[in-house]
Amino acid sequence: MLGWTAGTVSLGCVLMGVSLLGRELVGDEHRLLRSRSSGPTASPALVLLRSAAAKIPNGTMIATPPMSPFSSTTPSRCPVESAADRRAFLQSRAAYLSTLDLWIVSHGGVGSNHLVNFLNTSAQLRVKWDQGLYQETCHFPWPLVTTVPVLYVVGELEAAAWSMHRRGFLTLNVPKMLWGWSDAAQERCPLTMADVATFNPADPFGIKGQLGAFVRHCPNLVVLRYPFTDASLRGALTTLGLARDRWGKMPPYPKGPPRTPVNRTDTVVESLLKAYGPLGAALRKSPPFFNLLNITAGLASVLAGPAHGAGAVGKSKPPSKALKKVKA
Repeated sequence: MLGWTAGTVSLGCVLMGVSLLGRELVGDEHRLLRSRSSGPTASPALVLLRSAAAKIPNGTMIATPPMSPFSSTTPSRCPVESAADRRAFLQSRAAYLSTLDLWIVSHGGVGSNHLVNFLNTSAQLRVKWDQGLYQETCHFPWPLVTTVPVLYVVGELEAAAWSMHRRGFLTLNVPKMLWGWSDAAQERCPLTMADVATFNPADPFGIKGQLGAFVRHCPNLVVLRYPFTDASLRGALTTLGLARDRWGKMPPYPKGPPRTPVNRTDTVVESLLKAYGPLGAALRKSPPFFNLLNITAGLASVLAGPAHGAGAVGKSKPPSKALKKVKA
């Protein structure tokens, strides 16, 4: 059972009173967290998710990916980045993130670029100031820094995956969500759907691992469901301590050139998406925005992984005929 022992569920830092946006959690909030995690109807996964565990000192850079039941290894043909280069990459990205008012993360395909541009202007929040650094952190797989509030945008997983696949972004975003690859690493070793089909069958795109890492290890996080409304976005920002009295109405997503019809006959994508059925169902039952205080037991169970008897995609089976026929 990787990454879900009491000693590694770092969201305990919330319960232990780590400063969030310059304030300490007060006694009533502690009692609320404890009561919700120990009620008679709380599932074991929910109790585990909300349990107080290791602290993350404020200001720490988490340079090593948290252990996860959904981890995948990189293809053997890909060159290994030196430890020095990797640390320099992480330090520079952590330094960039530390300058933001809000870090917006997503699994892709949920209009987050439009949201970022809107908040940068109308809400006067610094959520991006460099396009290249933004592109290498907007799908990062774990909370690299602990000082910045995080808004994780999640949508209908099937629609998001097909959207990314149609635009040619799916194989570009997967290594970012799985390993936090840089653009340079992707250029050295571009992935194909044949590679993705060999990854952890419980989480081939890295979405469960990414969402689970932020839920478990981020001290100031709100998950916002897409499509969101003006009210849900305002509520999410208020929960993060970033309430804004005024902002303009968020304009509709800009229309580009006519889109190529989605090829939903791609048997590889269709087969891999089956891994996300339980997660998608749990998210649809979740509030429009939520954090650790009101995460549902069903979602907590899925993010806990197969070791907890939930969120699995079934017993291990041989690859389907569709996957066997995939060619790079």
